[in-house]
Amino acid sequence: MKKVYANAAQIKFLSFKMALSIAIFIGGRGVGKSFTCGLSIYEMVQMFPGAKSYLMAATYSQLLTKTLPEIKEALRFLNLIENIHYVIGRQPPRNFQKSYKKPEKWQHTMTFLNGHIVEFLSGDRPDLNRGGGYIGGHIDEVAMIKQQTFRTVVLPAVRGWRIKYGHQPMFEMHRFFTSMPWKPSGYWVLDYEKKAKENPKKFFFLETSAIENIALLGKEWFELRKAEMTPLEYAVEIENKRITKIPDGFYHKFDDEKHCYQAAYNYDEIIVTGEKDVDKNQAIDFSLDFSGKFQCGLAIQTTRKNKIKVLREFFVKGDEKIKELVRNFCKHYKNHPTKIVNVYGEPRGHDRQADGPSHYQSIAKYFKSHGWHCIIKATPAVAKNHIERFNLISEILDEDNPNLPRLRVNENHCMNFIIAIQTTDINPDFTKNKAKEKDPNFPQEHAPHLPDCIDNYITQRFSYLLVTNNYDYYSYDYED
Repeated sequence: MKKVYANAAQIKFLSFKMALSIAIFIGGRGVGKSFTCGLSIYEMVQMFPGAKSYLMAATYSQLLTKTLPEIKEALRFLNLIENIHYVIGRQPPRNFQKSYKKPEKWQHTMTFLNGHIVEFLSGDRPDLNRGGGYIGGHIDEVAMIKQQTFRTVVLPAVRGWRIKYGHQPMFEMHRFFTSMPWKPSGYWVLDYEKKAKENPKKFFFLETSAIENIALLGKEWFELRKAEMTPLEYAVEIENKRITKIPDGFYHKFDDEKHCYQAAYNYDEIIVTGEKDVDKNQAIDFSLDFSGKFQCGLAIQTTRKNKIKVLREFFVKGDEKIKELVRNFCKHYKNHPTKIVNVYGEPRGHDRQADGPSHYQSIAKYFKSHGWHCIIKATPAVAKNHIERFNLISEILDEDNPNLPRLRVNENHCMNFIIAIQTTDINPDFTKNKAKEKDPNFPQEHAPHLPDCIDNYITQRFSYLLVTNNYDYYSYDYED
């Protein structure tokens, strides 16, 4: 077997092989988590010939485009060649050892020469994962998987091999890999730190910075990323530091467990054909915020039952202008059959610019050039009663009043919006603290700009809920 370089963190993690256990590796980008996952998978393959394990990611798309290439790279370092030592997505050749439990469909599998099958699971399709019967398995970016999915779907599916394999090392073992969670919905993986201290024979927890892999990455790798990334991005993604929510902030009622949902997709087998949360027969609302060198917007659809679904965030920085923001929106939704967009947002977008038309007149023109019918629904007036706006948004987030709309945010496609909404502070007069917007060194995608988009949408789309600031509601069809 070929010798493979591994850093101290990787060696420490792979050395834990207790049966009936859960091990988690939380590491900064570049520390070698995916490579370690590949090595770990092959350990399980060697340990249990003819058995079946699982490999899970948040979506099949992530698994096929991000996770699997890294796994194959690790196998390549072990001198394992695809279609000779293992096959993916097809029935194995006759010279492969027979597996004890054949899958219903081979296209969801990776099968090795010794008959071990690794079955692919997708976190956004939990019902298809039931009834597996696995010897153990691996989850990539486990912080993107709902805790309930692991507990109720994956964990019970690891069973049925006791007579054949007994209590060998790695028997019924789960190995998790993830970067530091950005959202509290992923913080459940951090609970394993306490579990590992209380029961070190059943739980293993490893948390490490990418600096652990400096011998392989080199000092320049870190210097470049520090120069290109925002301080917060570098701290979380590279240094593996944790984010904390402001407990008494402007959106103190925001609860990611309640207000967020995971992205789900339409599939042709395991090929993504569309986003399940987008109603193709409905127009898309786009709520905007303009701010010098940072322009942003939220793509939203509100259902007939007044569920506000925040589908995706968009923003451009620096010299990129609103034209690029609209272009990015149209590029992403180019296959959306209902080419109607309702634009909400910044009231001052109606102000005529010194060099020509207003922002909204230009926006309507840009959308038209991409084949979209644009209706400007942003109001020219501002609801000035800050306490009433604050109370309305808090009451909507509280969800005690059945007559108010419900907010739901796609946590996979709105990461910066979620971070911003959890870290936006409040002033004594119930206005938002905008200090971060004026700090040139602060990442503006985490300032209150994106939350301003949802505020404008709520106070304009549901203006009748603001009793003392119930301004007139206008629609501007600049195309006509």
